[in-house]
Amino acid sequence: MPTREEMQSLTQEIIGSHEARTAGIASLRKTTQDQLRELDSAHQTMAQELRVDLAKGRSDLTASVISQLSDLANAHQQMAQEIRADLAKGRSYLTASVVSQLSDLANAHQQMAQEIRADLAKGRSDLTASVVSQLSDLANAHQQMAQELRADLAKGHSDLTDEVNAWMKEIATAHAQIREEWQNMATVLQVKRGGGTTLAEAPEPAPVEKATEVPKPGATEEMAPQTFDLGGRVFDYLANRPGGAKLAEMEQEFGLSRIEMARAVRTLMDEDRVEKRDLLYSTV
Repeated sequence: MPTREEMQSLTQEIIGSHEARTAGIASLRKTTQDQLRELDSAHQTMAQELRVDLAKGRSDLTASVISQLSDLANAHQQMAQEIRADLAKGRSYLTASVVSQLSDLANAHQQMAQEIRADLAKGRSDLTASVVSQLSDLANAHQQMAQELRADLAKGHSDLTDEVNAWMKEIATAHAQIREEWQNMATVLQVKRGGGTTLAEAPEPAPVEKATEVPKPGATEEMAPQTFDLGGRVFDYLANRPGGAKLAEMEQEFGLSRIEMARAVRTLMDEDRVEKRDLLYSTV
């Protein structure tokens, strides 16, 4: 533990150090103030010198700018005079050139107009001749087509007439067969009823007005398979003929009557497997 004397000695050293620091700070402050005064004096001196130099430079710059503007105005006037002279010279040359070009253009336009008129006149005559030739060809083709159409219509009308006549004959034949079957059936029924009437004495029934083919007894079961097989054969036959076939051709091909053939084709048409165009039947 330090003694009292040591504490007093330490205190005296601290106080002395503080006084020395205070004296140093005062000296430093005085030195700084002196330097600031000298800096301010030098700054003021420099500012005065700059003001003098700026005033002198401003006057010199003003005189230089005035001299340059004067030279520029003189050069501008001289340039303007030269440009006016060049423009006057170029205007006269340009006027002469434009007049010459317009004259050449007018001559070329007239020449072109004459050539176009000549080409139009020639093209009009050629076009007229071409149109007349095409109209003549069209008239000839129209007449030839009309003759072919008349021939086709006459042939189709003849074929249609033949088919209708054949169909009417078959209907008449079927009508006679139906009448005969009807008479036989009526006679058999009369005999079975015990009327005592023989086949020769059986009264003739009234004629059937509708020429509808009546299937024989027991023939219904045999007709369905045959019709189904016939429909498939007819469809295969038409499928192998892209141009189609007439009803008479199919009758000859399958050896059937008109009614049987028409019934088979109608069944295929109802099934949307065959279609008819004019007199030809073809697959869909």
